[in-house]
Amino acid sequence: MNRPVCFPGFLDGLRYLGDGFRLDPEFVHFGSVDELLKLQETFAEREGTEFTIIRDDWIAAQMGEAAESFVGTTDPTEKTHYKKICLDLIELGIEMYPDSSEILAAQGTYHRHFGKKENAIEFCKKALELDPDNDDVEEALDELTKAEEVALTLSSEEQAVLVGTYRGEGFPLTEIKLEEDGLKMYIGDFTIAIPLVPQSKMAFSIPENYFGGSVKAKIDKGKVVQITVITTGNGKYTLKPVK
Repeated sequence: MNRPVCFPGFLDGLRYLGDGFRLDPEFVHFGSVDELLKLQETFAEREGTEFTIIRDDWIAAQMGEAAESFVGTTDPTEKTHYKKICLDLIELGIEMYPDSSEILAAQGTYHRHFGKKENAIEFCKKALELDPDNDDVEEALDELTKAEEVALTLSSEEQAVLVGTYRGEGFPLTEIKLEEDGLKMYIGDFTIAIPLVPQSKMAFSIPENYFGGSVKAKIDKGKVVQITVITTGNGKYTLKPVK
């Protein structure tokens, strides 16, 4: 019989059974897809039974943590590392559990953290169709939908005023672009798109699942002369347009 077990605790025990299960410390937390599948196959052969030690909820949890780690680090190499983990886990989840609400919800989390709001909404809705009682997914969908509704209160022309590149002391070079689903902020060399949610014509909030805070613009003669970025950690930075 194929018996699912709790992967993290089970793996921690396997690490002490023999060299075949001795793994790098980071693997216990994230691990590569190939190693995970090899571990499952090796254990099944050794014990003469089938075990599913890679559960859909574990894949979903690891995907969520990797996405949060991507957002939380400022190191480009680490960002590449965590993004690859997310993509590998998505591929594994779809292959093993194509109809799992956990995997669909995790894909919604992935797209939300990577600034793809429309995709995030789509996967959250699919997850709720399979599991209508999932309060976390419903809450995430409400947040995404409200942000979309607020963004529609400003016209493209009104939002376009902020488009440009900005520089300020103590803060990386920042670019604001107007994309199909609203204004996005790109910080430094990072490719992640941080959505700016309009609160008024010149005040925007930064979603908490990124780093939270706000962006306020100062206008003179129809042009932005400076923006102020305020982060949840009480950091305050004044940026000027790069001409």
